[in-house]
Order: sequence, then structure tokens, then C-alpha cells
Amino acid sequence: MTGERIKPDIQDLPPFSGLNAEARRFLQSRLRSYVFSAGDTIVGRGKRGGFWALVGFGLIDLDFGNQNLQTLLPGQAFGEAMLCEDAPSQAAVTARSEAGLWVLTRTDWLEAVRQSPSLKPVKISTKKNFPWVWLTAGLILLLFTVFFVGSDLLQFTNERVVGYTLNVNRPDLAERYLEFSLRWQPRTALLYDAYGYSLYVQGKQSPAIKAFEQAIAADALLASAQNNLGVTLLGSWQTSQAIQHLEQAVELDPGNPEAYFNLANAYQAAGNQEAAIKTYHRVIELAPDRMDAQEQWASLMMKKGEYDAAEQVWNEVLQADPANARAHRNLGIMAVLEDRSGEALLELKQAYEAGVRDAEMYLYLGLAFSALDQPEKATAAFESALTLTNDPALIQLVQFHLQDIGGKTVP
Repeated sequence: MTGERIKPDIQDLPPFSGLNAEARRFLQSRLRSYVFSAGDTIVGRGKRGGFWALVGFGLIDLDFGNQNLQTLLPGQAFGEAMLCEDAPSQAAVTARSEAGLWVLTRTDWLEAVRQSPSLKPVKISTKKNFPWVWLTAGLILLLFTVFFVGSDLLQFTNERVVGYTLNVNRPDLAERYLEFSLRWQPRTALLYDAYGYSLYVQGKQSPAIKAFEQAIAADALLASAQNNLGVTLLGSWQTSQAIQHLEQAVELDPGNPEAYFNLANAYQAAGNQEAAIKTYHRVIELAPDRMDAQEQWASLMMKKGEYDAAEQVWNEVLQADPANARAHRNLGIMAVLEDRSGEALLELKQAYEAGVRDAEMYLYLGLAFSALDQPEKATAAFESALTLTNDPALIQLVQFHLQDIGGKTVP
């Protein structure tokens, strides 16, 4: 059953951190809370659950067979492959105790991917006003051009037909059309690239990878195929291979901010923060209005302790989007660190009202209340932080501050 609970902030968790800000906010809004009784089966081993879940409270058992059992605690998640690839569950998932899960469905994920230019490979350029009858006519024209006209009109036909089916959100039709086209032109890189994209937007990661590889085998200098393969590999957690192809993409198309953004995401996923910072900055140079790149760059600068630079960018983000929750959250955190508690409280309250509910935000909210000599509100904030994290270092820090203000620790 659903429950009314404080939503955790999942926007910086894998696999969501690589999506753009709009898509991450969409997924945050789609989180749903479910409560299970002890012994309830959540999904069977080998079954397609089609969801991702974060443990809110209680204990969850994952039984992989052969006496291989894993227990998840609050703050831990499962189901990435079910969500991203429609893969069956490798484990039988049951509730050991009464437990609450925050859940996203695969439908939510596919919608977020479609609206996320940070992960979505580059589409071929088309017009939207394209009548349905041309889908059938395109197949007829395809045969005609193969035998009588030549490649130029064939490329035009492919772009129009494929582009229209994608624009009306029918990638399954694009997939079937491209399969037919590839029988006549099996070595055409652009067709394989478009075919891979039609598979990707349907969540078919493995066949999409093969299609993009075939596009590169046909033309290694096709920048979009290098980008698209890198993006798909990144979504499949093959980070080092993704970086290789995304570096090729920016080398082949150095003026494309989208390719640089994807490469920066890959560097960040690999833990190479310095390379990610430089590459996000390159995105901003090429596209100064890219708020998603500004957000990622400012977040990384905060981690380095470069607060002045980060604060400047977060304020620029707020000028463009006054309700930006991440900007308010991070400006509030920096204000606490710089002993500007009153300003911090205003920023963190705006972040809270915008839906931010992560443990670190509550920690700094508690510190701001404590600095303003409001111990009861500080205690409530610290205790909220403890319910949203399983990080031992963060738990220890929060409990220290609870003891410091005379609050009651939560075991």
C-alpha cells in the first residue's frame, strides 16, 4: 500500500546522476512509497519486476540462490538492471521485517530518458509535420530508390520516415523500418546509428550497443555513433569503454556541447573529478545556458572546497530558475560552512519547500538551527537525517551534534 512519507533525494544516485536536471526532477516527483509486511515477496528470482527501489526503513533480503543471501539496510537500493534494461531480477526479494520502499517504475525511467539530452543520443534532424501515409510510402520509395534512383534520395527517405516515427514517440515503428532498410543496405553507418537509437529509447541496451558497434565498424569517423555507443555503455556501467568512445566523439565533433556533457558524466562516474570539472566547464563555454552543466560543475567545485566559484554559478542558476532546489540546497550548505546561519536557513527552507529531502540537507539544517540557538528544531532536523542515511560517517557526525545540543540519539 502507498504511504505518505518524506521523499529521499535520489537525484545524485546512480543511475539518475547522469540525466539532466529536468529528468532528475521528474523522477524525483515520480517516487512512490510502498510498505511490506515481514515475509512478503516483493519480486521472484527470474521475474521482470520493471522497477528500482530504495529501502526507506526495515530490512530487505535478496536471495540469489546457492545460499547466497544479501540483506539491504535503509539507504540501500536494488533493481537497476530491472529499471534500465528490463532485465529479470537475479534474486528473490522479500521483506525480512516490516519495510518501506521508495519505488520508480520502468515506465518512469523510459520517460525520463526520452526527455534527457544528457543521456539521449543525438537524433537525426527531421521535421515533425509528416503525414502517417508516408510511413507506408517510405517503404515503397525505399525499394524504388534502391533499384532506380541512388543513395541521395534514399538517405532523404530514411531520415523523413525514421524521424517522423521517433517524433511521434513510436520508436518501435522506426525499429521495424530500419531493420527492413538494413537488409538492402547492410553496410550503412547512418542506418545502424539510427537503428541503435530506436532500440536505445525502448530500453533495449544490449542490442543498441551492437547496432552502434556496427555503425562504427562501417564508419569509425561517425561522431554520433561514437557518442551514442559511449552513452549506452555508460548506462550499462561499462565506464572505461564509454570514456574511450566519448573521447572519440568530442575529437571528431569538437563543437558539440552534448558530446562533451556526456563525456563529463562518464569522467564523473569513473571518479575522475578533475577531468569532469574541466569537461563540464568546456560545455559551459560552448553553451553558456546549459544549466545542467552549470549544476554539475558547481557541485564538483563545492566538493573541492572552491566555494566562491561554486556560489557564483549557483546564483547564476537561480537567476535563470529561481525555484531550483539544488541551487538553494547547496547555497544553504555553503552558508552554514561560512557561518552565515540566517542566510543558510532561508536557502535550506526554500530547498525543503521545493522537495529536497536528503540526509545531508537535514544535517546542515540542524547545524543552522543549532547556531541560531533553536535546539528543538535542530534536534528534529538531525533525527530526520538519521532516518535517511546508512552512511556510518554521517550517522556518527549527526549523533555527535545531537549529543552536543543535548538531543536524544537514535540507535
